[in-house]
Amino acid sequence: MQSEKLLQKIEKSYSLFLTSLVTQEPFDRTFPVPKIVVKGNEQYINNEQSILMKLKEKHEWLILNTVGTQKGTMIESVEFRDNGSYLRFLGKTQDAKDFSRNIEVFMTQKGVMGEIWKKWMAQNIGKINEYDGEWFDIRACVEYFMTHRSSNLYFRELPILVSSKFIERHRKLLTGILDFMERETRDEFETGSVSVSDSQSFEERYGIKTKPGFVRFRFLDSTLNQGYFWERIDDVSVRMENFQNLSILGLEKVFILENEITYLTFPAIERSIVIWGSGFKAAGLRRVAWLRDVRIWYFWDLDSHGFQILSLMRKNFPETASFCMNRETLEHFWEFVGPGEILSPEEAKRVGEHLTDEERRVFEKLNTEARRLEQENITQEYIIRHIRP
Repeated sequence: MQSEKLLQKIEKSYSLFLTSLVTQEPFDRTFPVPKIVVKGNEQYINNEQSILMKLKEKHEWLILNTVGTQKGTMIESVEFRDNGSYLRFLGKTQDAKDFSRNIEVFMTQKGVMGEIWKKWMAQNIGKINEYDGEWFDIRACVEYFMTHRSSNLYFRELPILVSSKFIERHRKLLTGILDFMERETRDEFETGSVSVSDSQSFEERYGIKTKPGFVRFRFLDSTLNQGYFWERIDDVSVRMENFQNLSILGLEKVFILENEITYLTFPAIERSIVIWGSGFKAAGLRRVAWLRDVRIWYFWDLDSHGFQILSLMRKNFPETASFCMNRETLEHFWEFVGPGEILSPEEAKRVGEHLTDEERRVFEKLNTEARRLEQENITQEYIIRHIRP
């Protein structure tokens, strides 16, 4: 209907109105009435015109612009007297007030950065009131990170008058704004800033210290830990950076497992250690350069994520070998197979790039059927029998 289309057009214009507040350009409050393409139906036309007349009675500040035709006077457009009447009609008076208050944080900023902020706001109108009352702190964070790309501090140590929780909670928004700012004016960023990778976390990108990751490992050969302060300890947890710098004389083989009990009961093997990977922690081992000098054996749950982590490991350490992750193991313990998860086609394709033919066939079956064989269901006797270091 003609009147319904007009109302929809007025409602959709609200984002343009908010944009005009940012750009400070005039907002056209006149809305043409959609033309009626109905021939020979005078009653329909009269009804539509009547609806618009009643709208005027309900909103006295509404202006109906008319034009003379062969069939009489027709309403050509609807016009709002001022912004206030337009907002009252939409029921957006308070929302617009909140919007104006929020953008005021940036409207007073002069120069290049003031223009860039206006451009960002004009392209992200919906976010302004979503973060109502937080823009002063958001602006402070953005200005700090634009000039500090390697603070080497924890969030709580940053010289910004906002809480660490605030920054952590707004990582995604800050990243989006900072990406925009950098595209618009790279000269505003400190010289020599590190290149940004899509895979980098916010903390990596801006040199923020994070809670240290720990690597837990066991000596499977008691002769390997002699001479260390932990000589009589066979189960050790160290910070990742310390693990990166380890030098274990005589070490030849490293086993990486997912399940803690399997890790704790893994048998003694000469010149070997076993690492408890625990979820996707194993992927963090990519920074441990000395792993390239040893033989890596990998054993995980037989499911889409288990093969995904294997693929990531092999991408960084091409010689990584898997064990008990084949068709024989899957068939032997099929009665214990339960529901699993399915990766997207794009993810599945990436996983397959770093698997052997047999691993890929097992992965595709488990991923396609959403099945999973947990490591803890594979018996100790079977594991020992199939270790071939």
